[in-house]
Amino acid sequence: MLMELFIDLEEITSIDVEKFVPYVLGDMEYDKDLLNEKLNVFTNNQIIGYIETSVDLGKLIIKPILTKQVIN
Repeated sequence: MLMELFIDLEEITSIDVEKFVPYVLGDMEYDKDLLNEKLNVFTNNQIIGYIETSVDLGKLIIKPILTKQVIN
């Protein structure tokens, strides 16, 4: 006998999860032709470069704010 166990969380109920499952399963349906296509993904260096650029941009934006707070 298979028992189903549903646990509600503060953020989401088991009923919401049940309603969401068909959307997840639908996202996993592909045409057979698509399964044989080459997968285009980012390289590790591209990901690292993106993160470094994001950090540098964040530092440029936050530095004046922090400097102004220290001076005042």
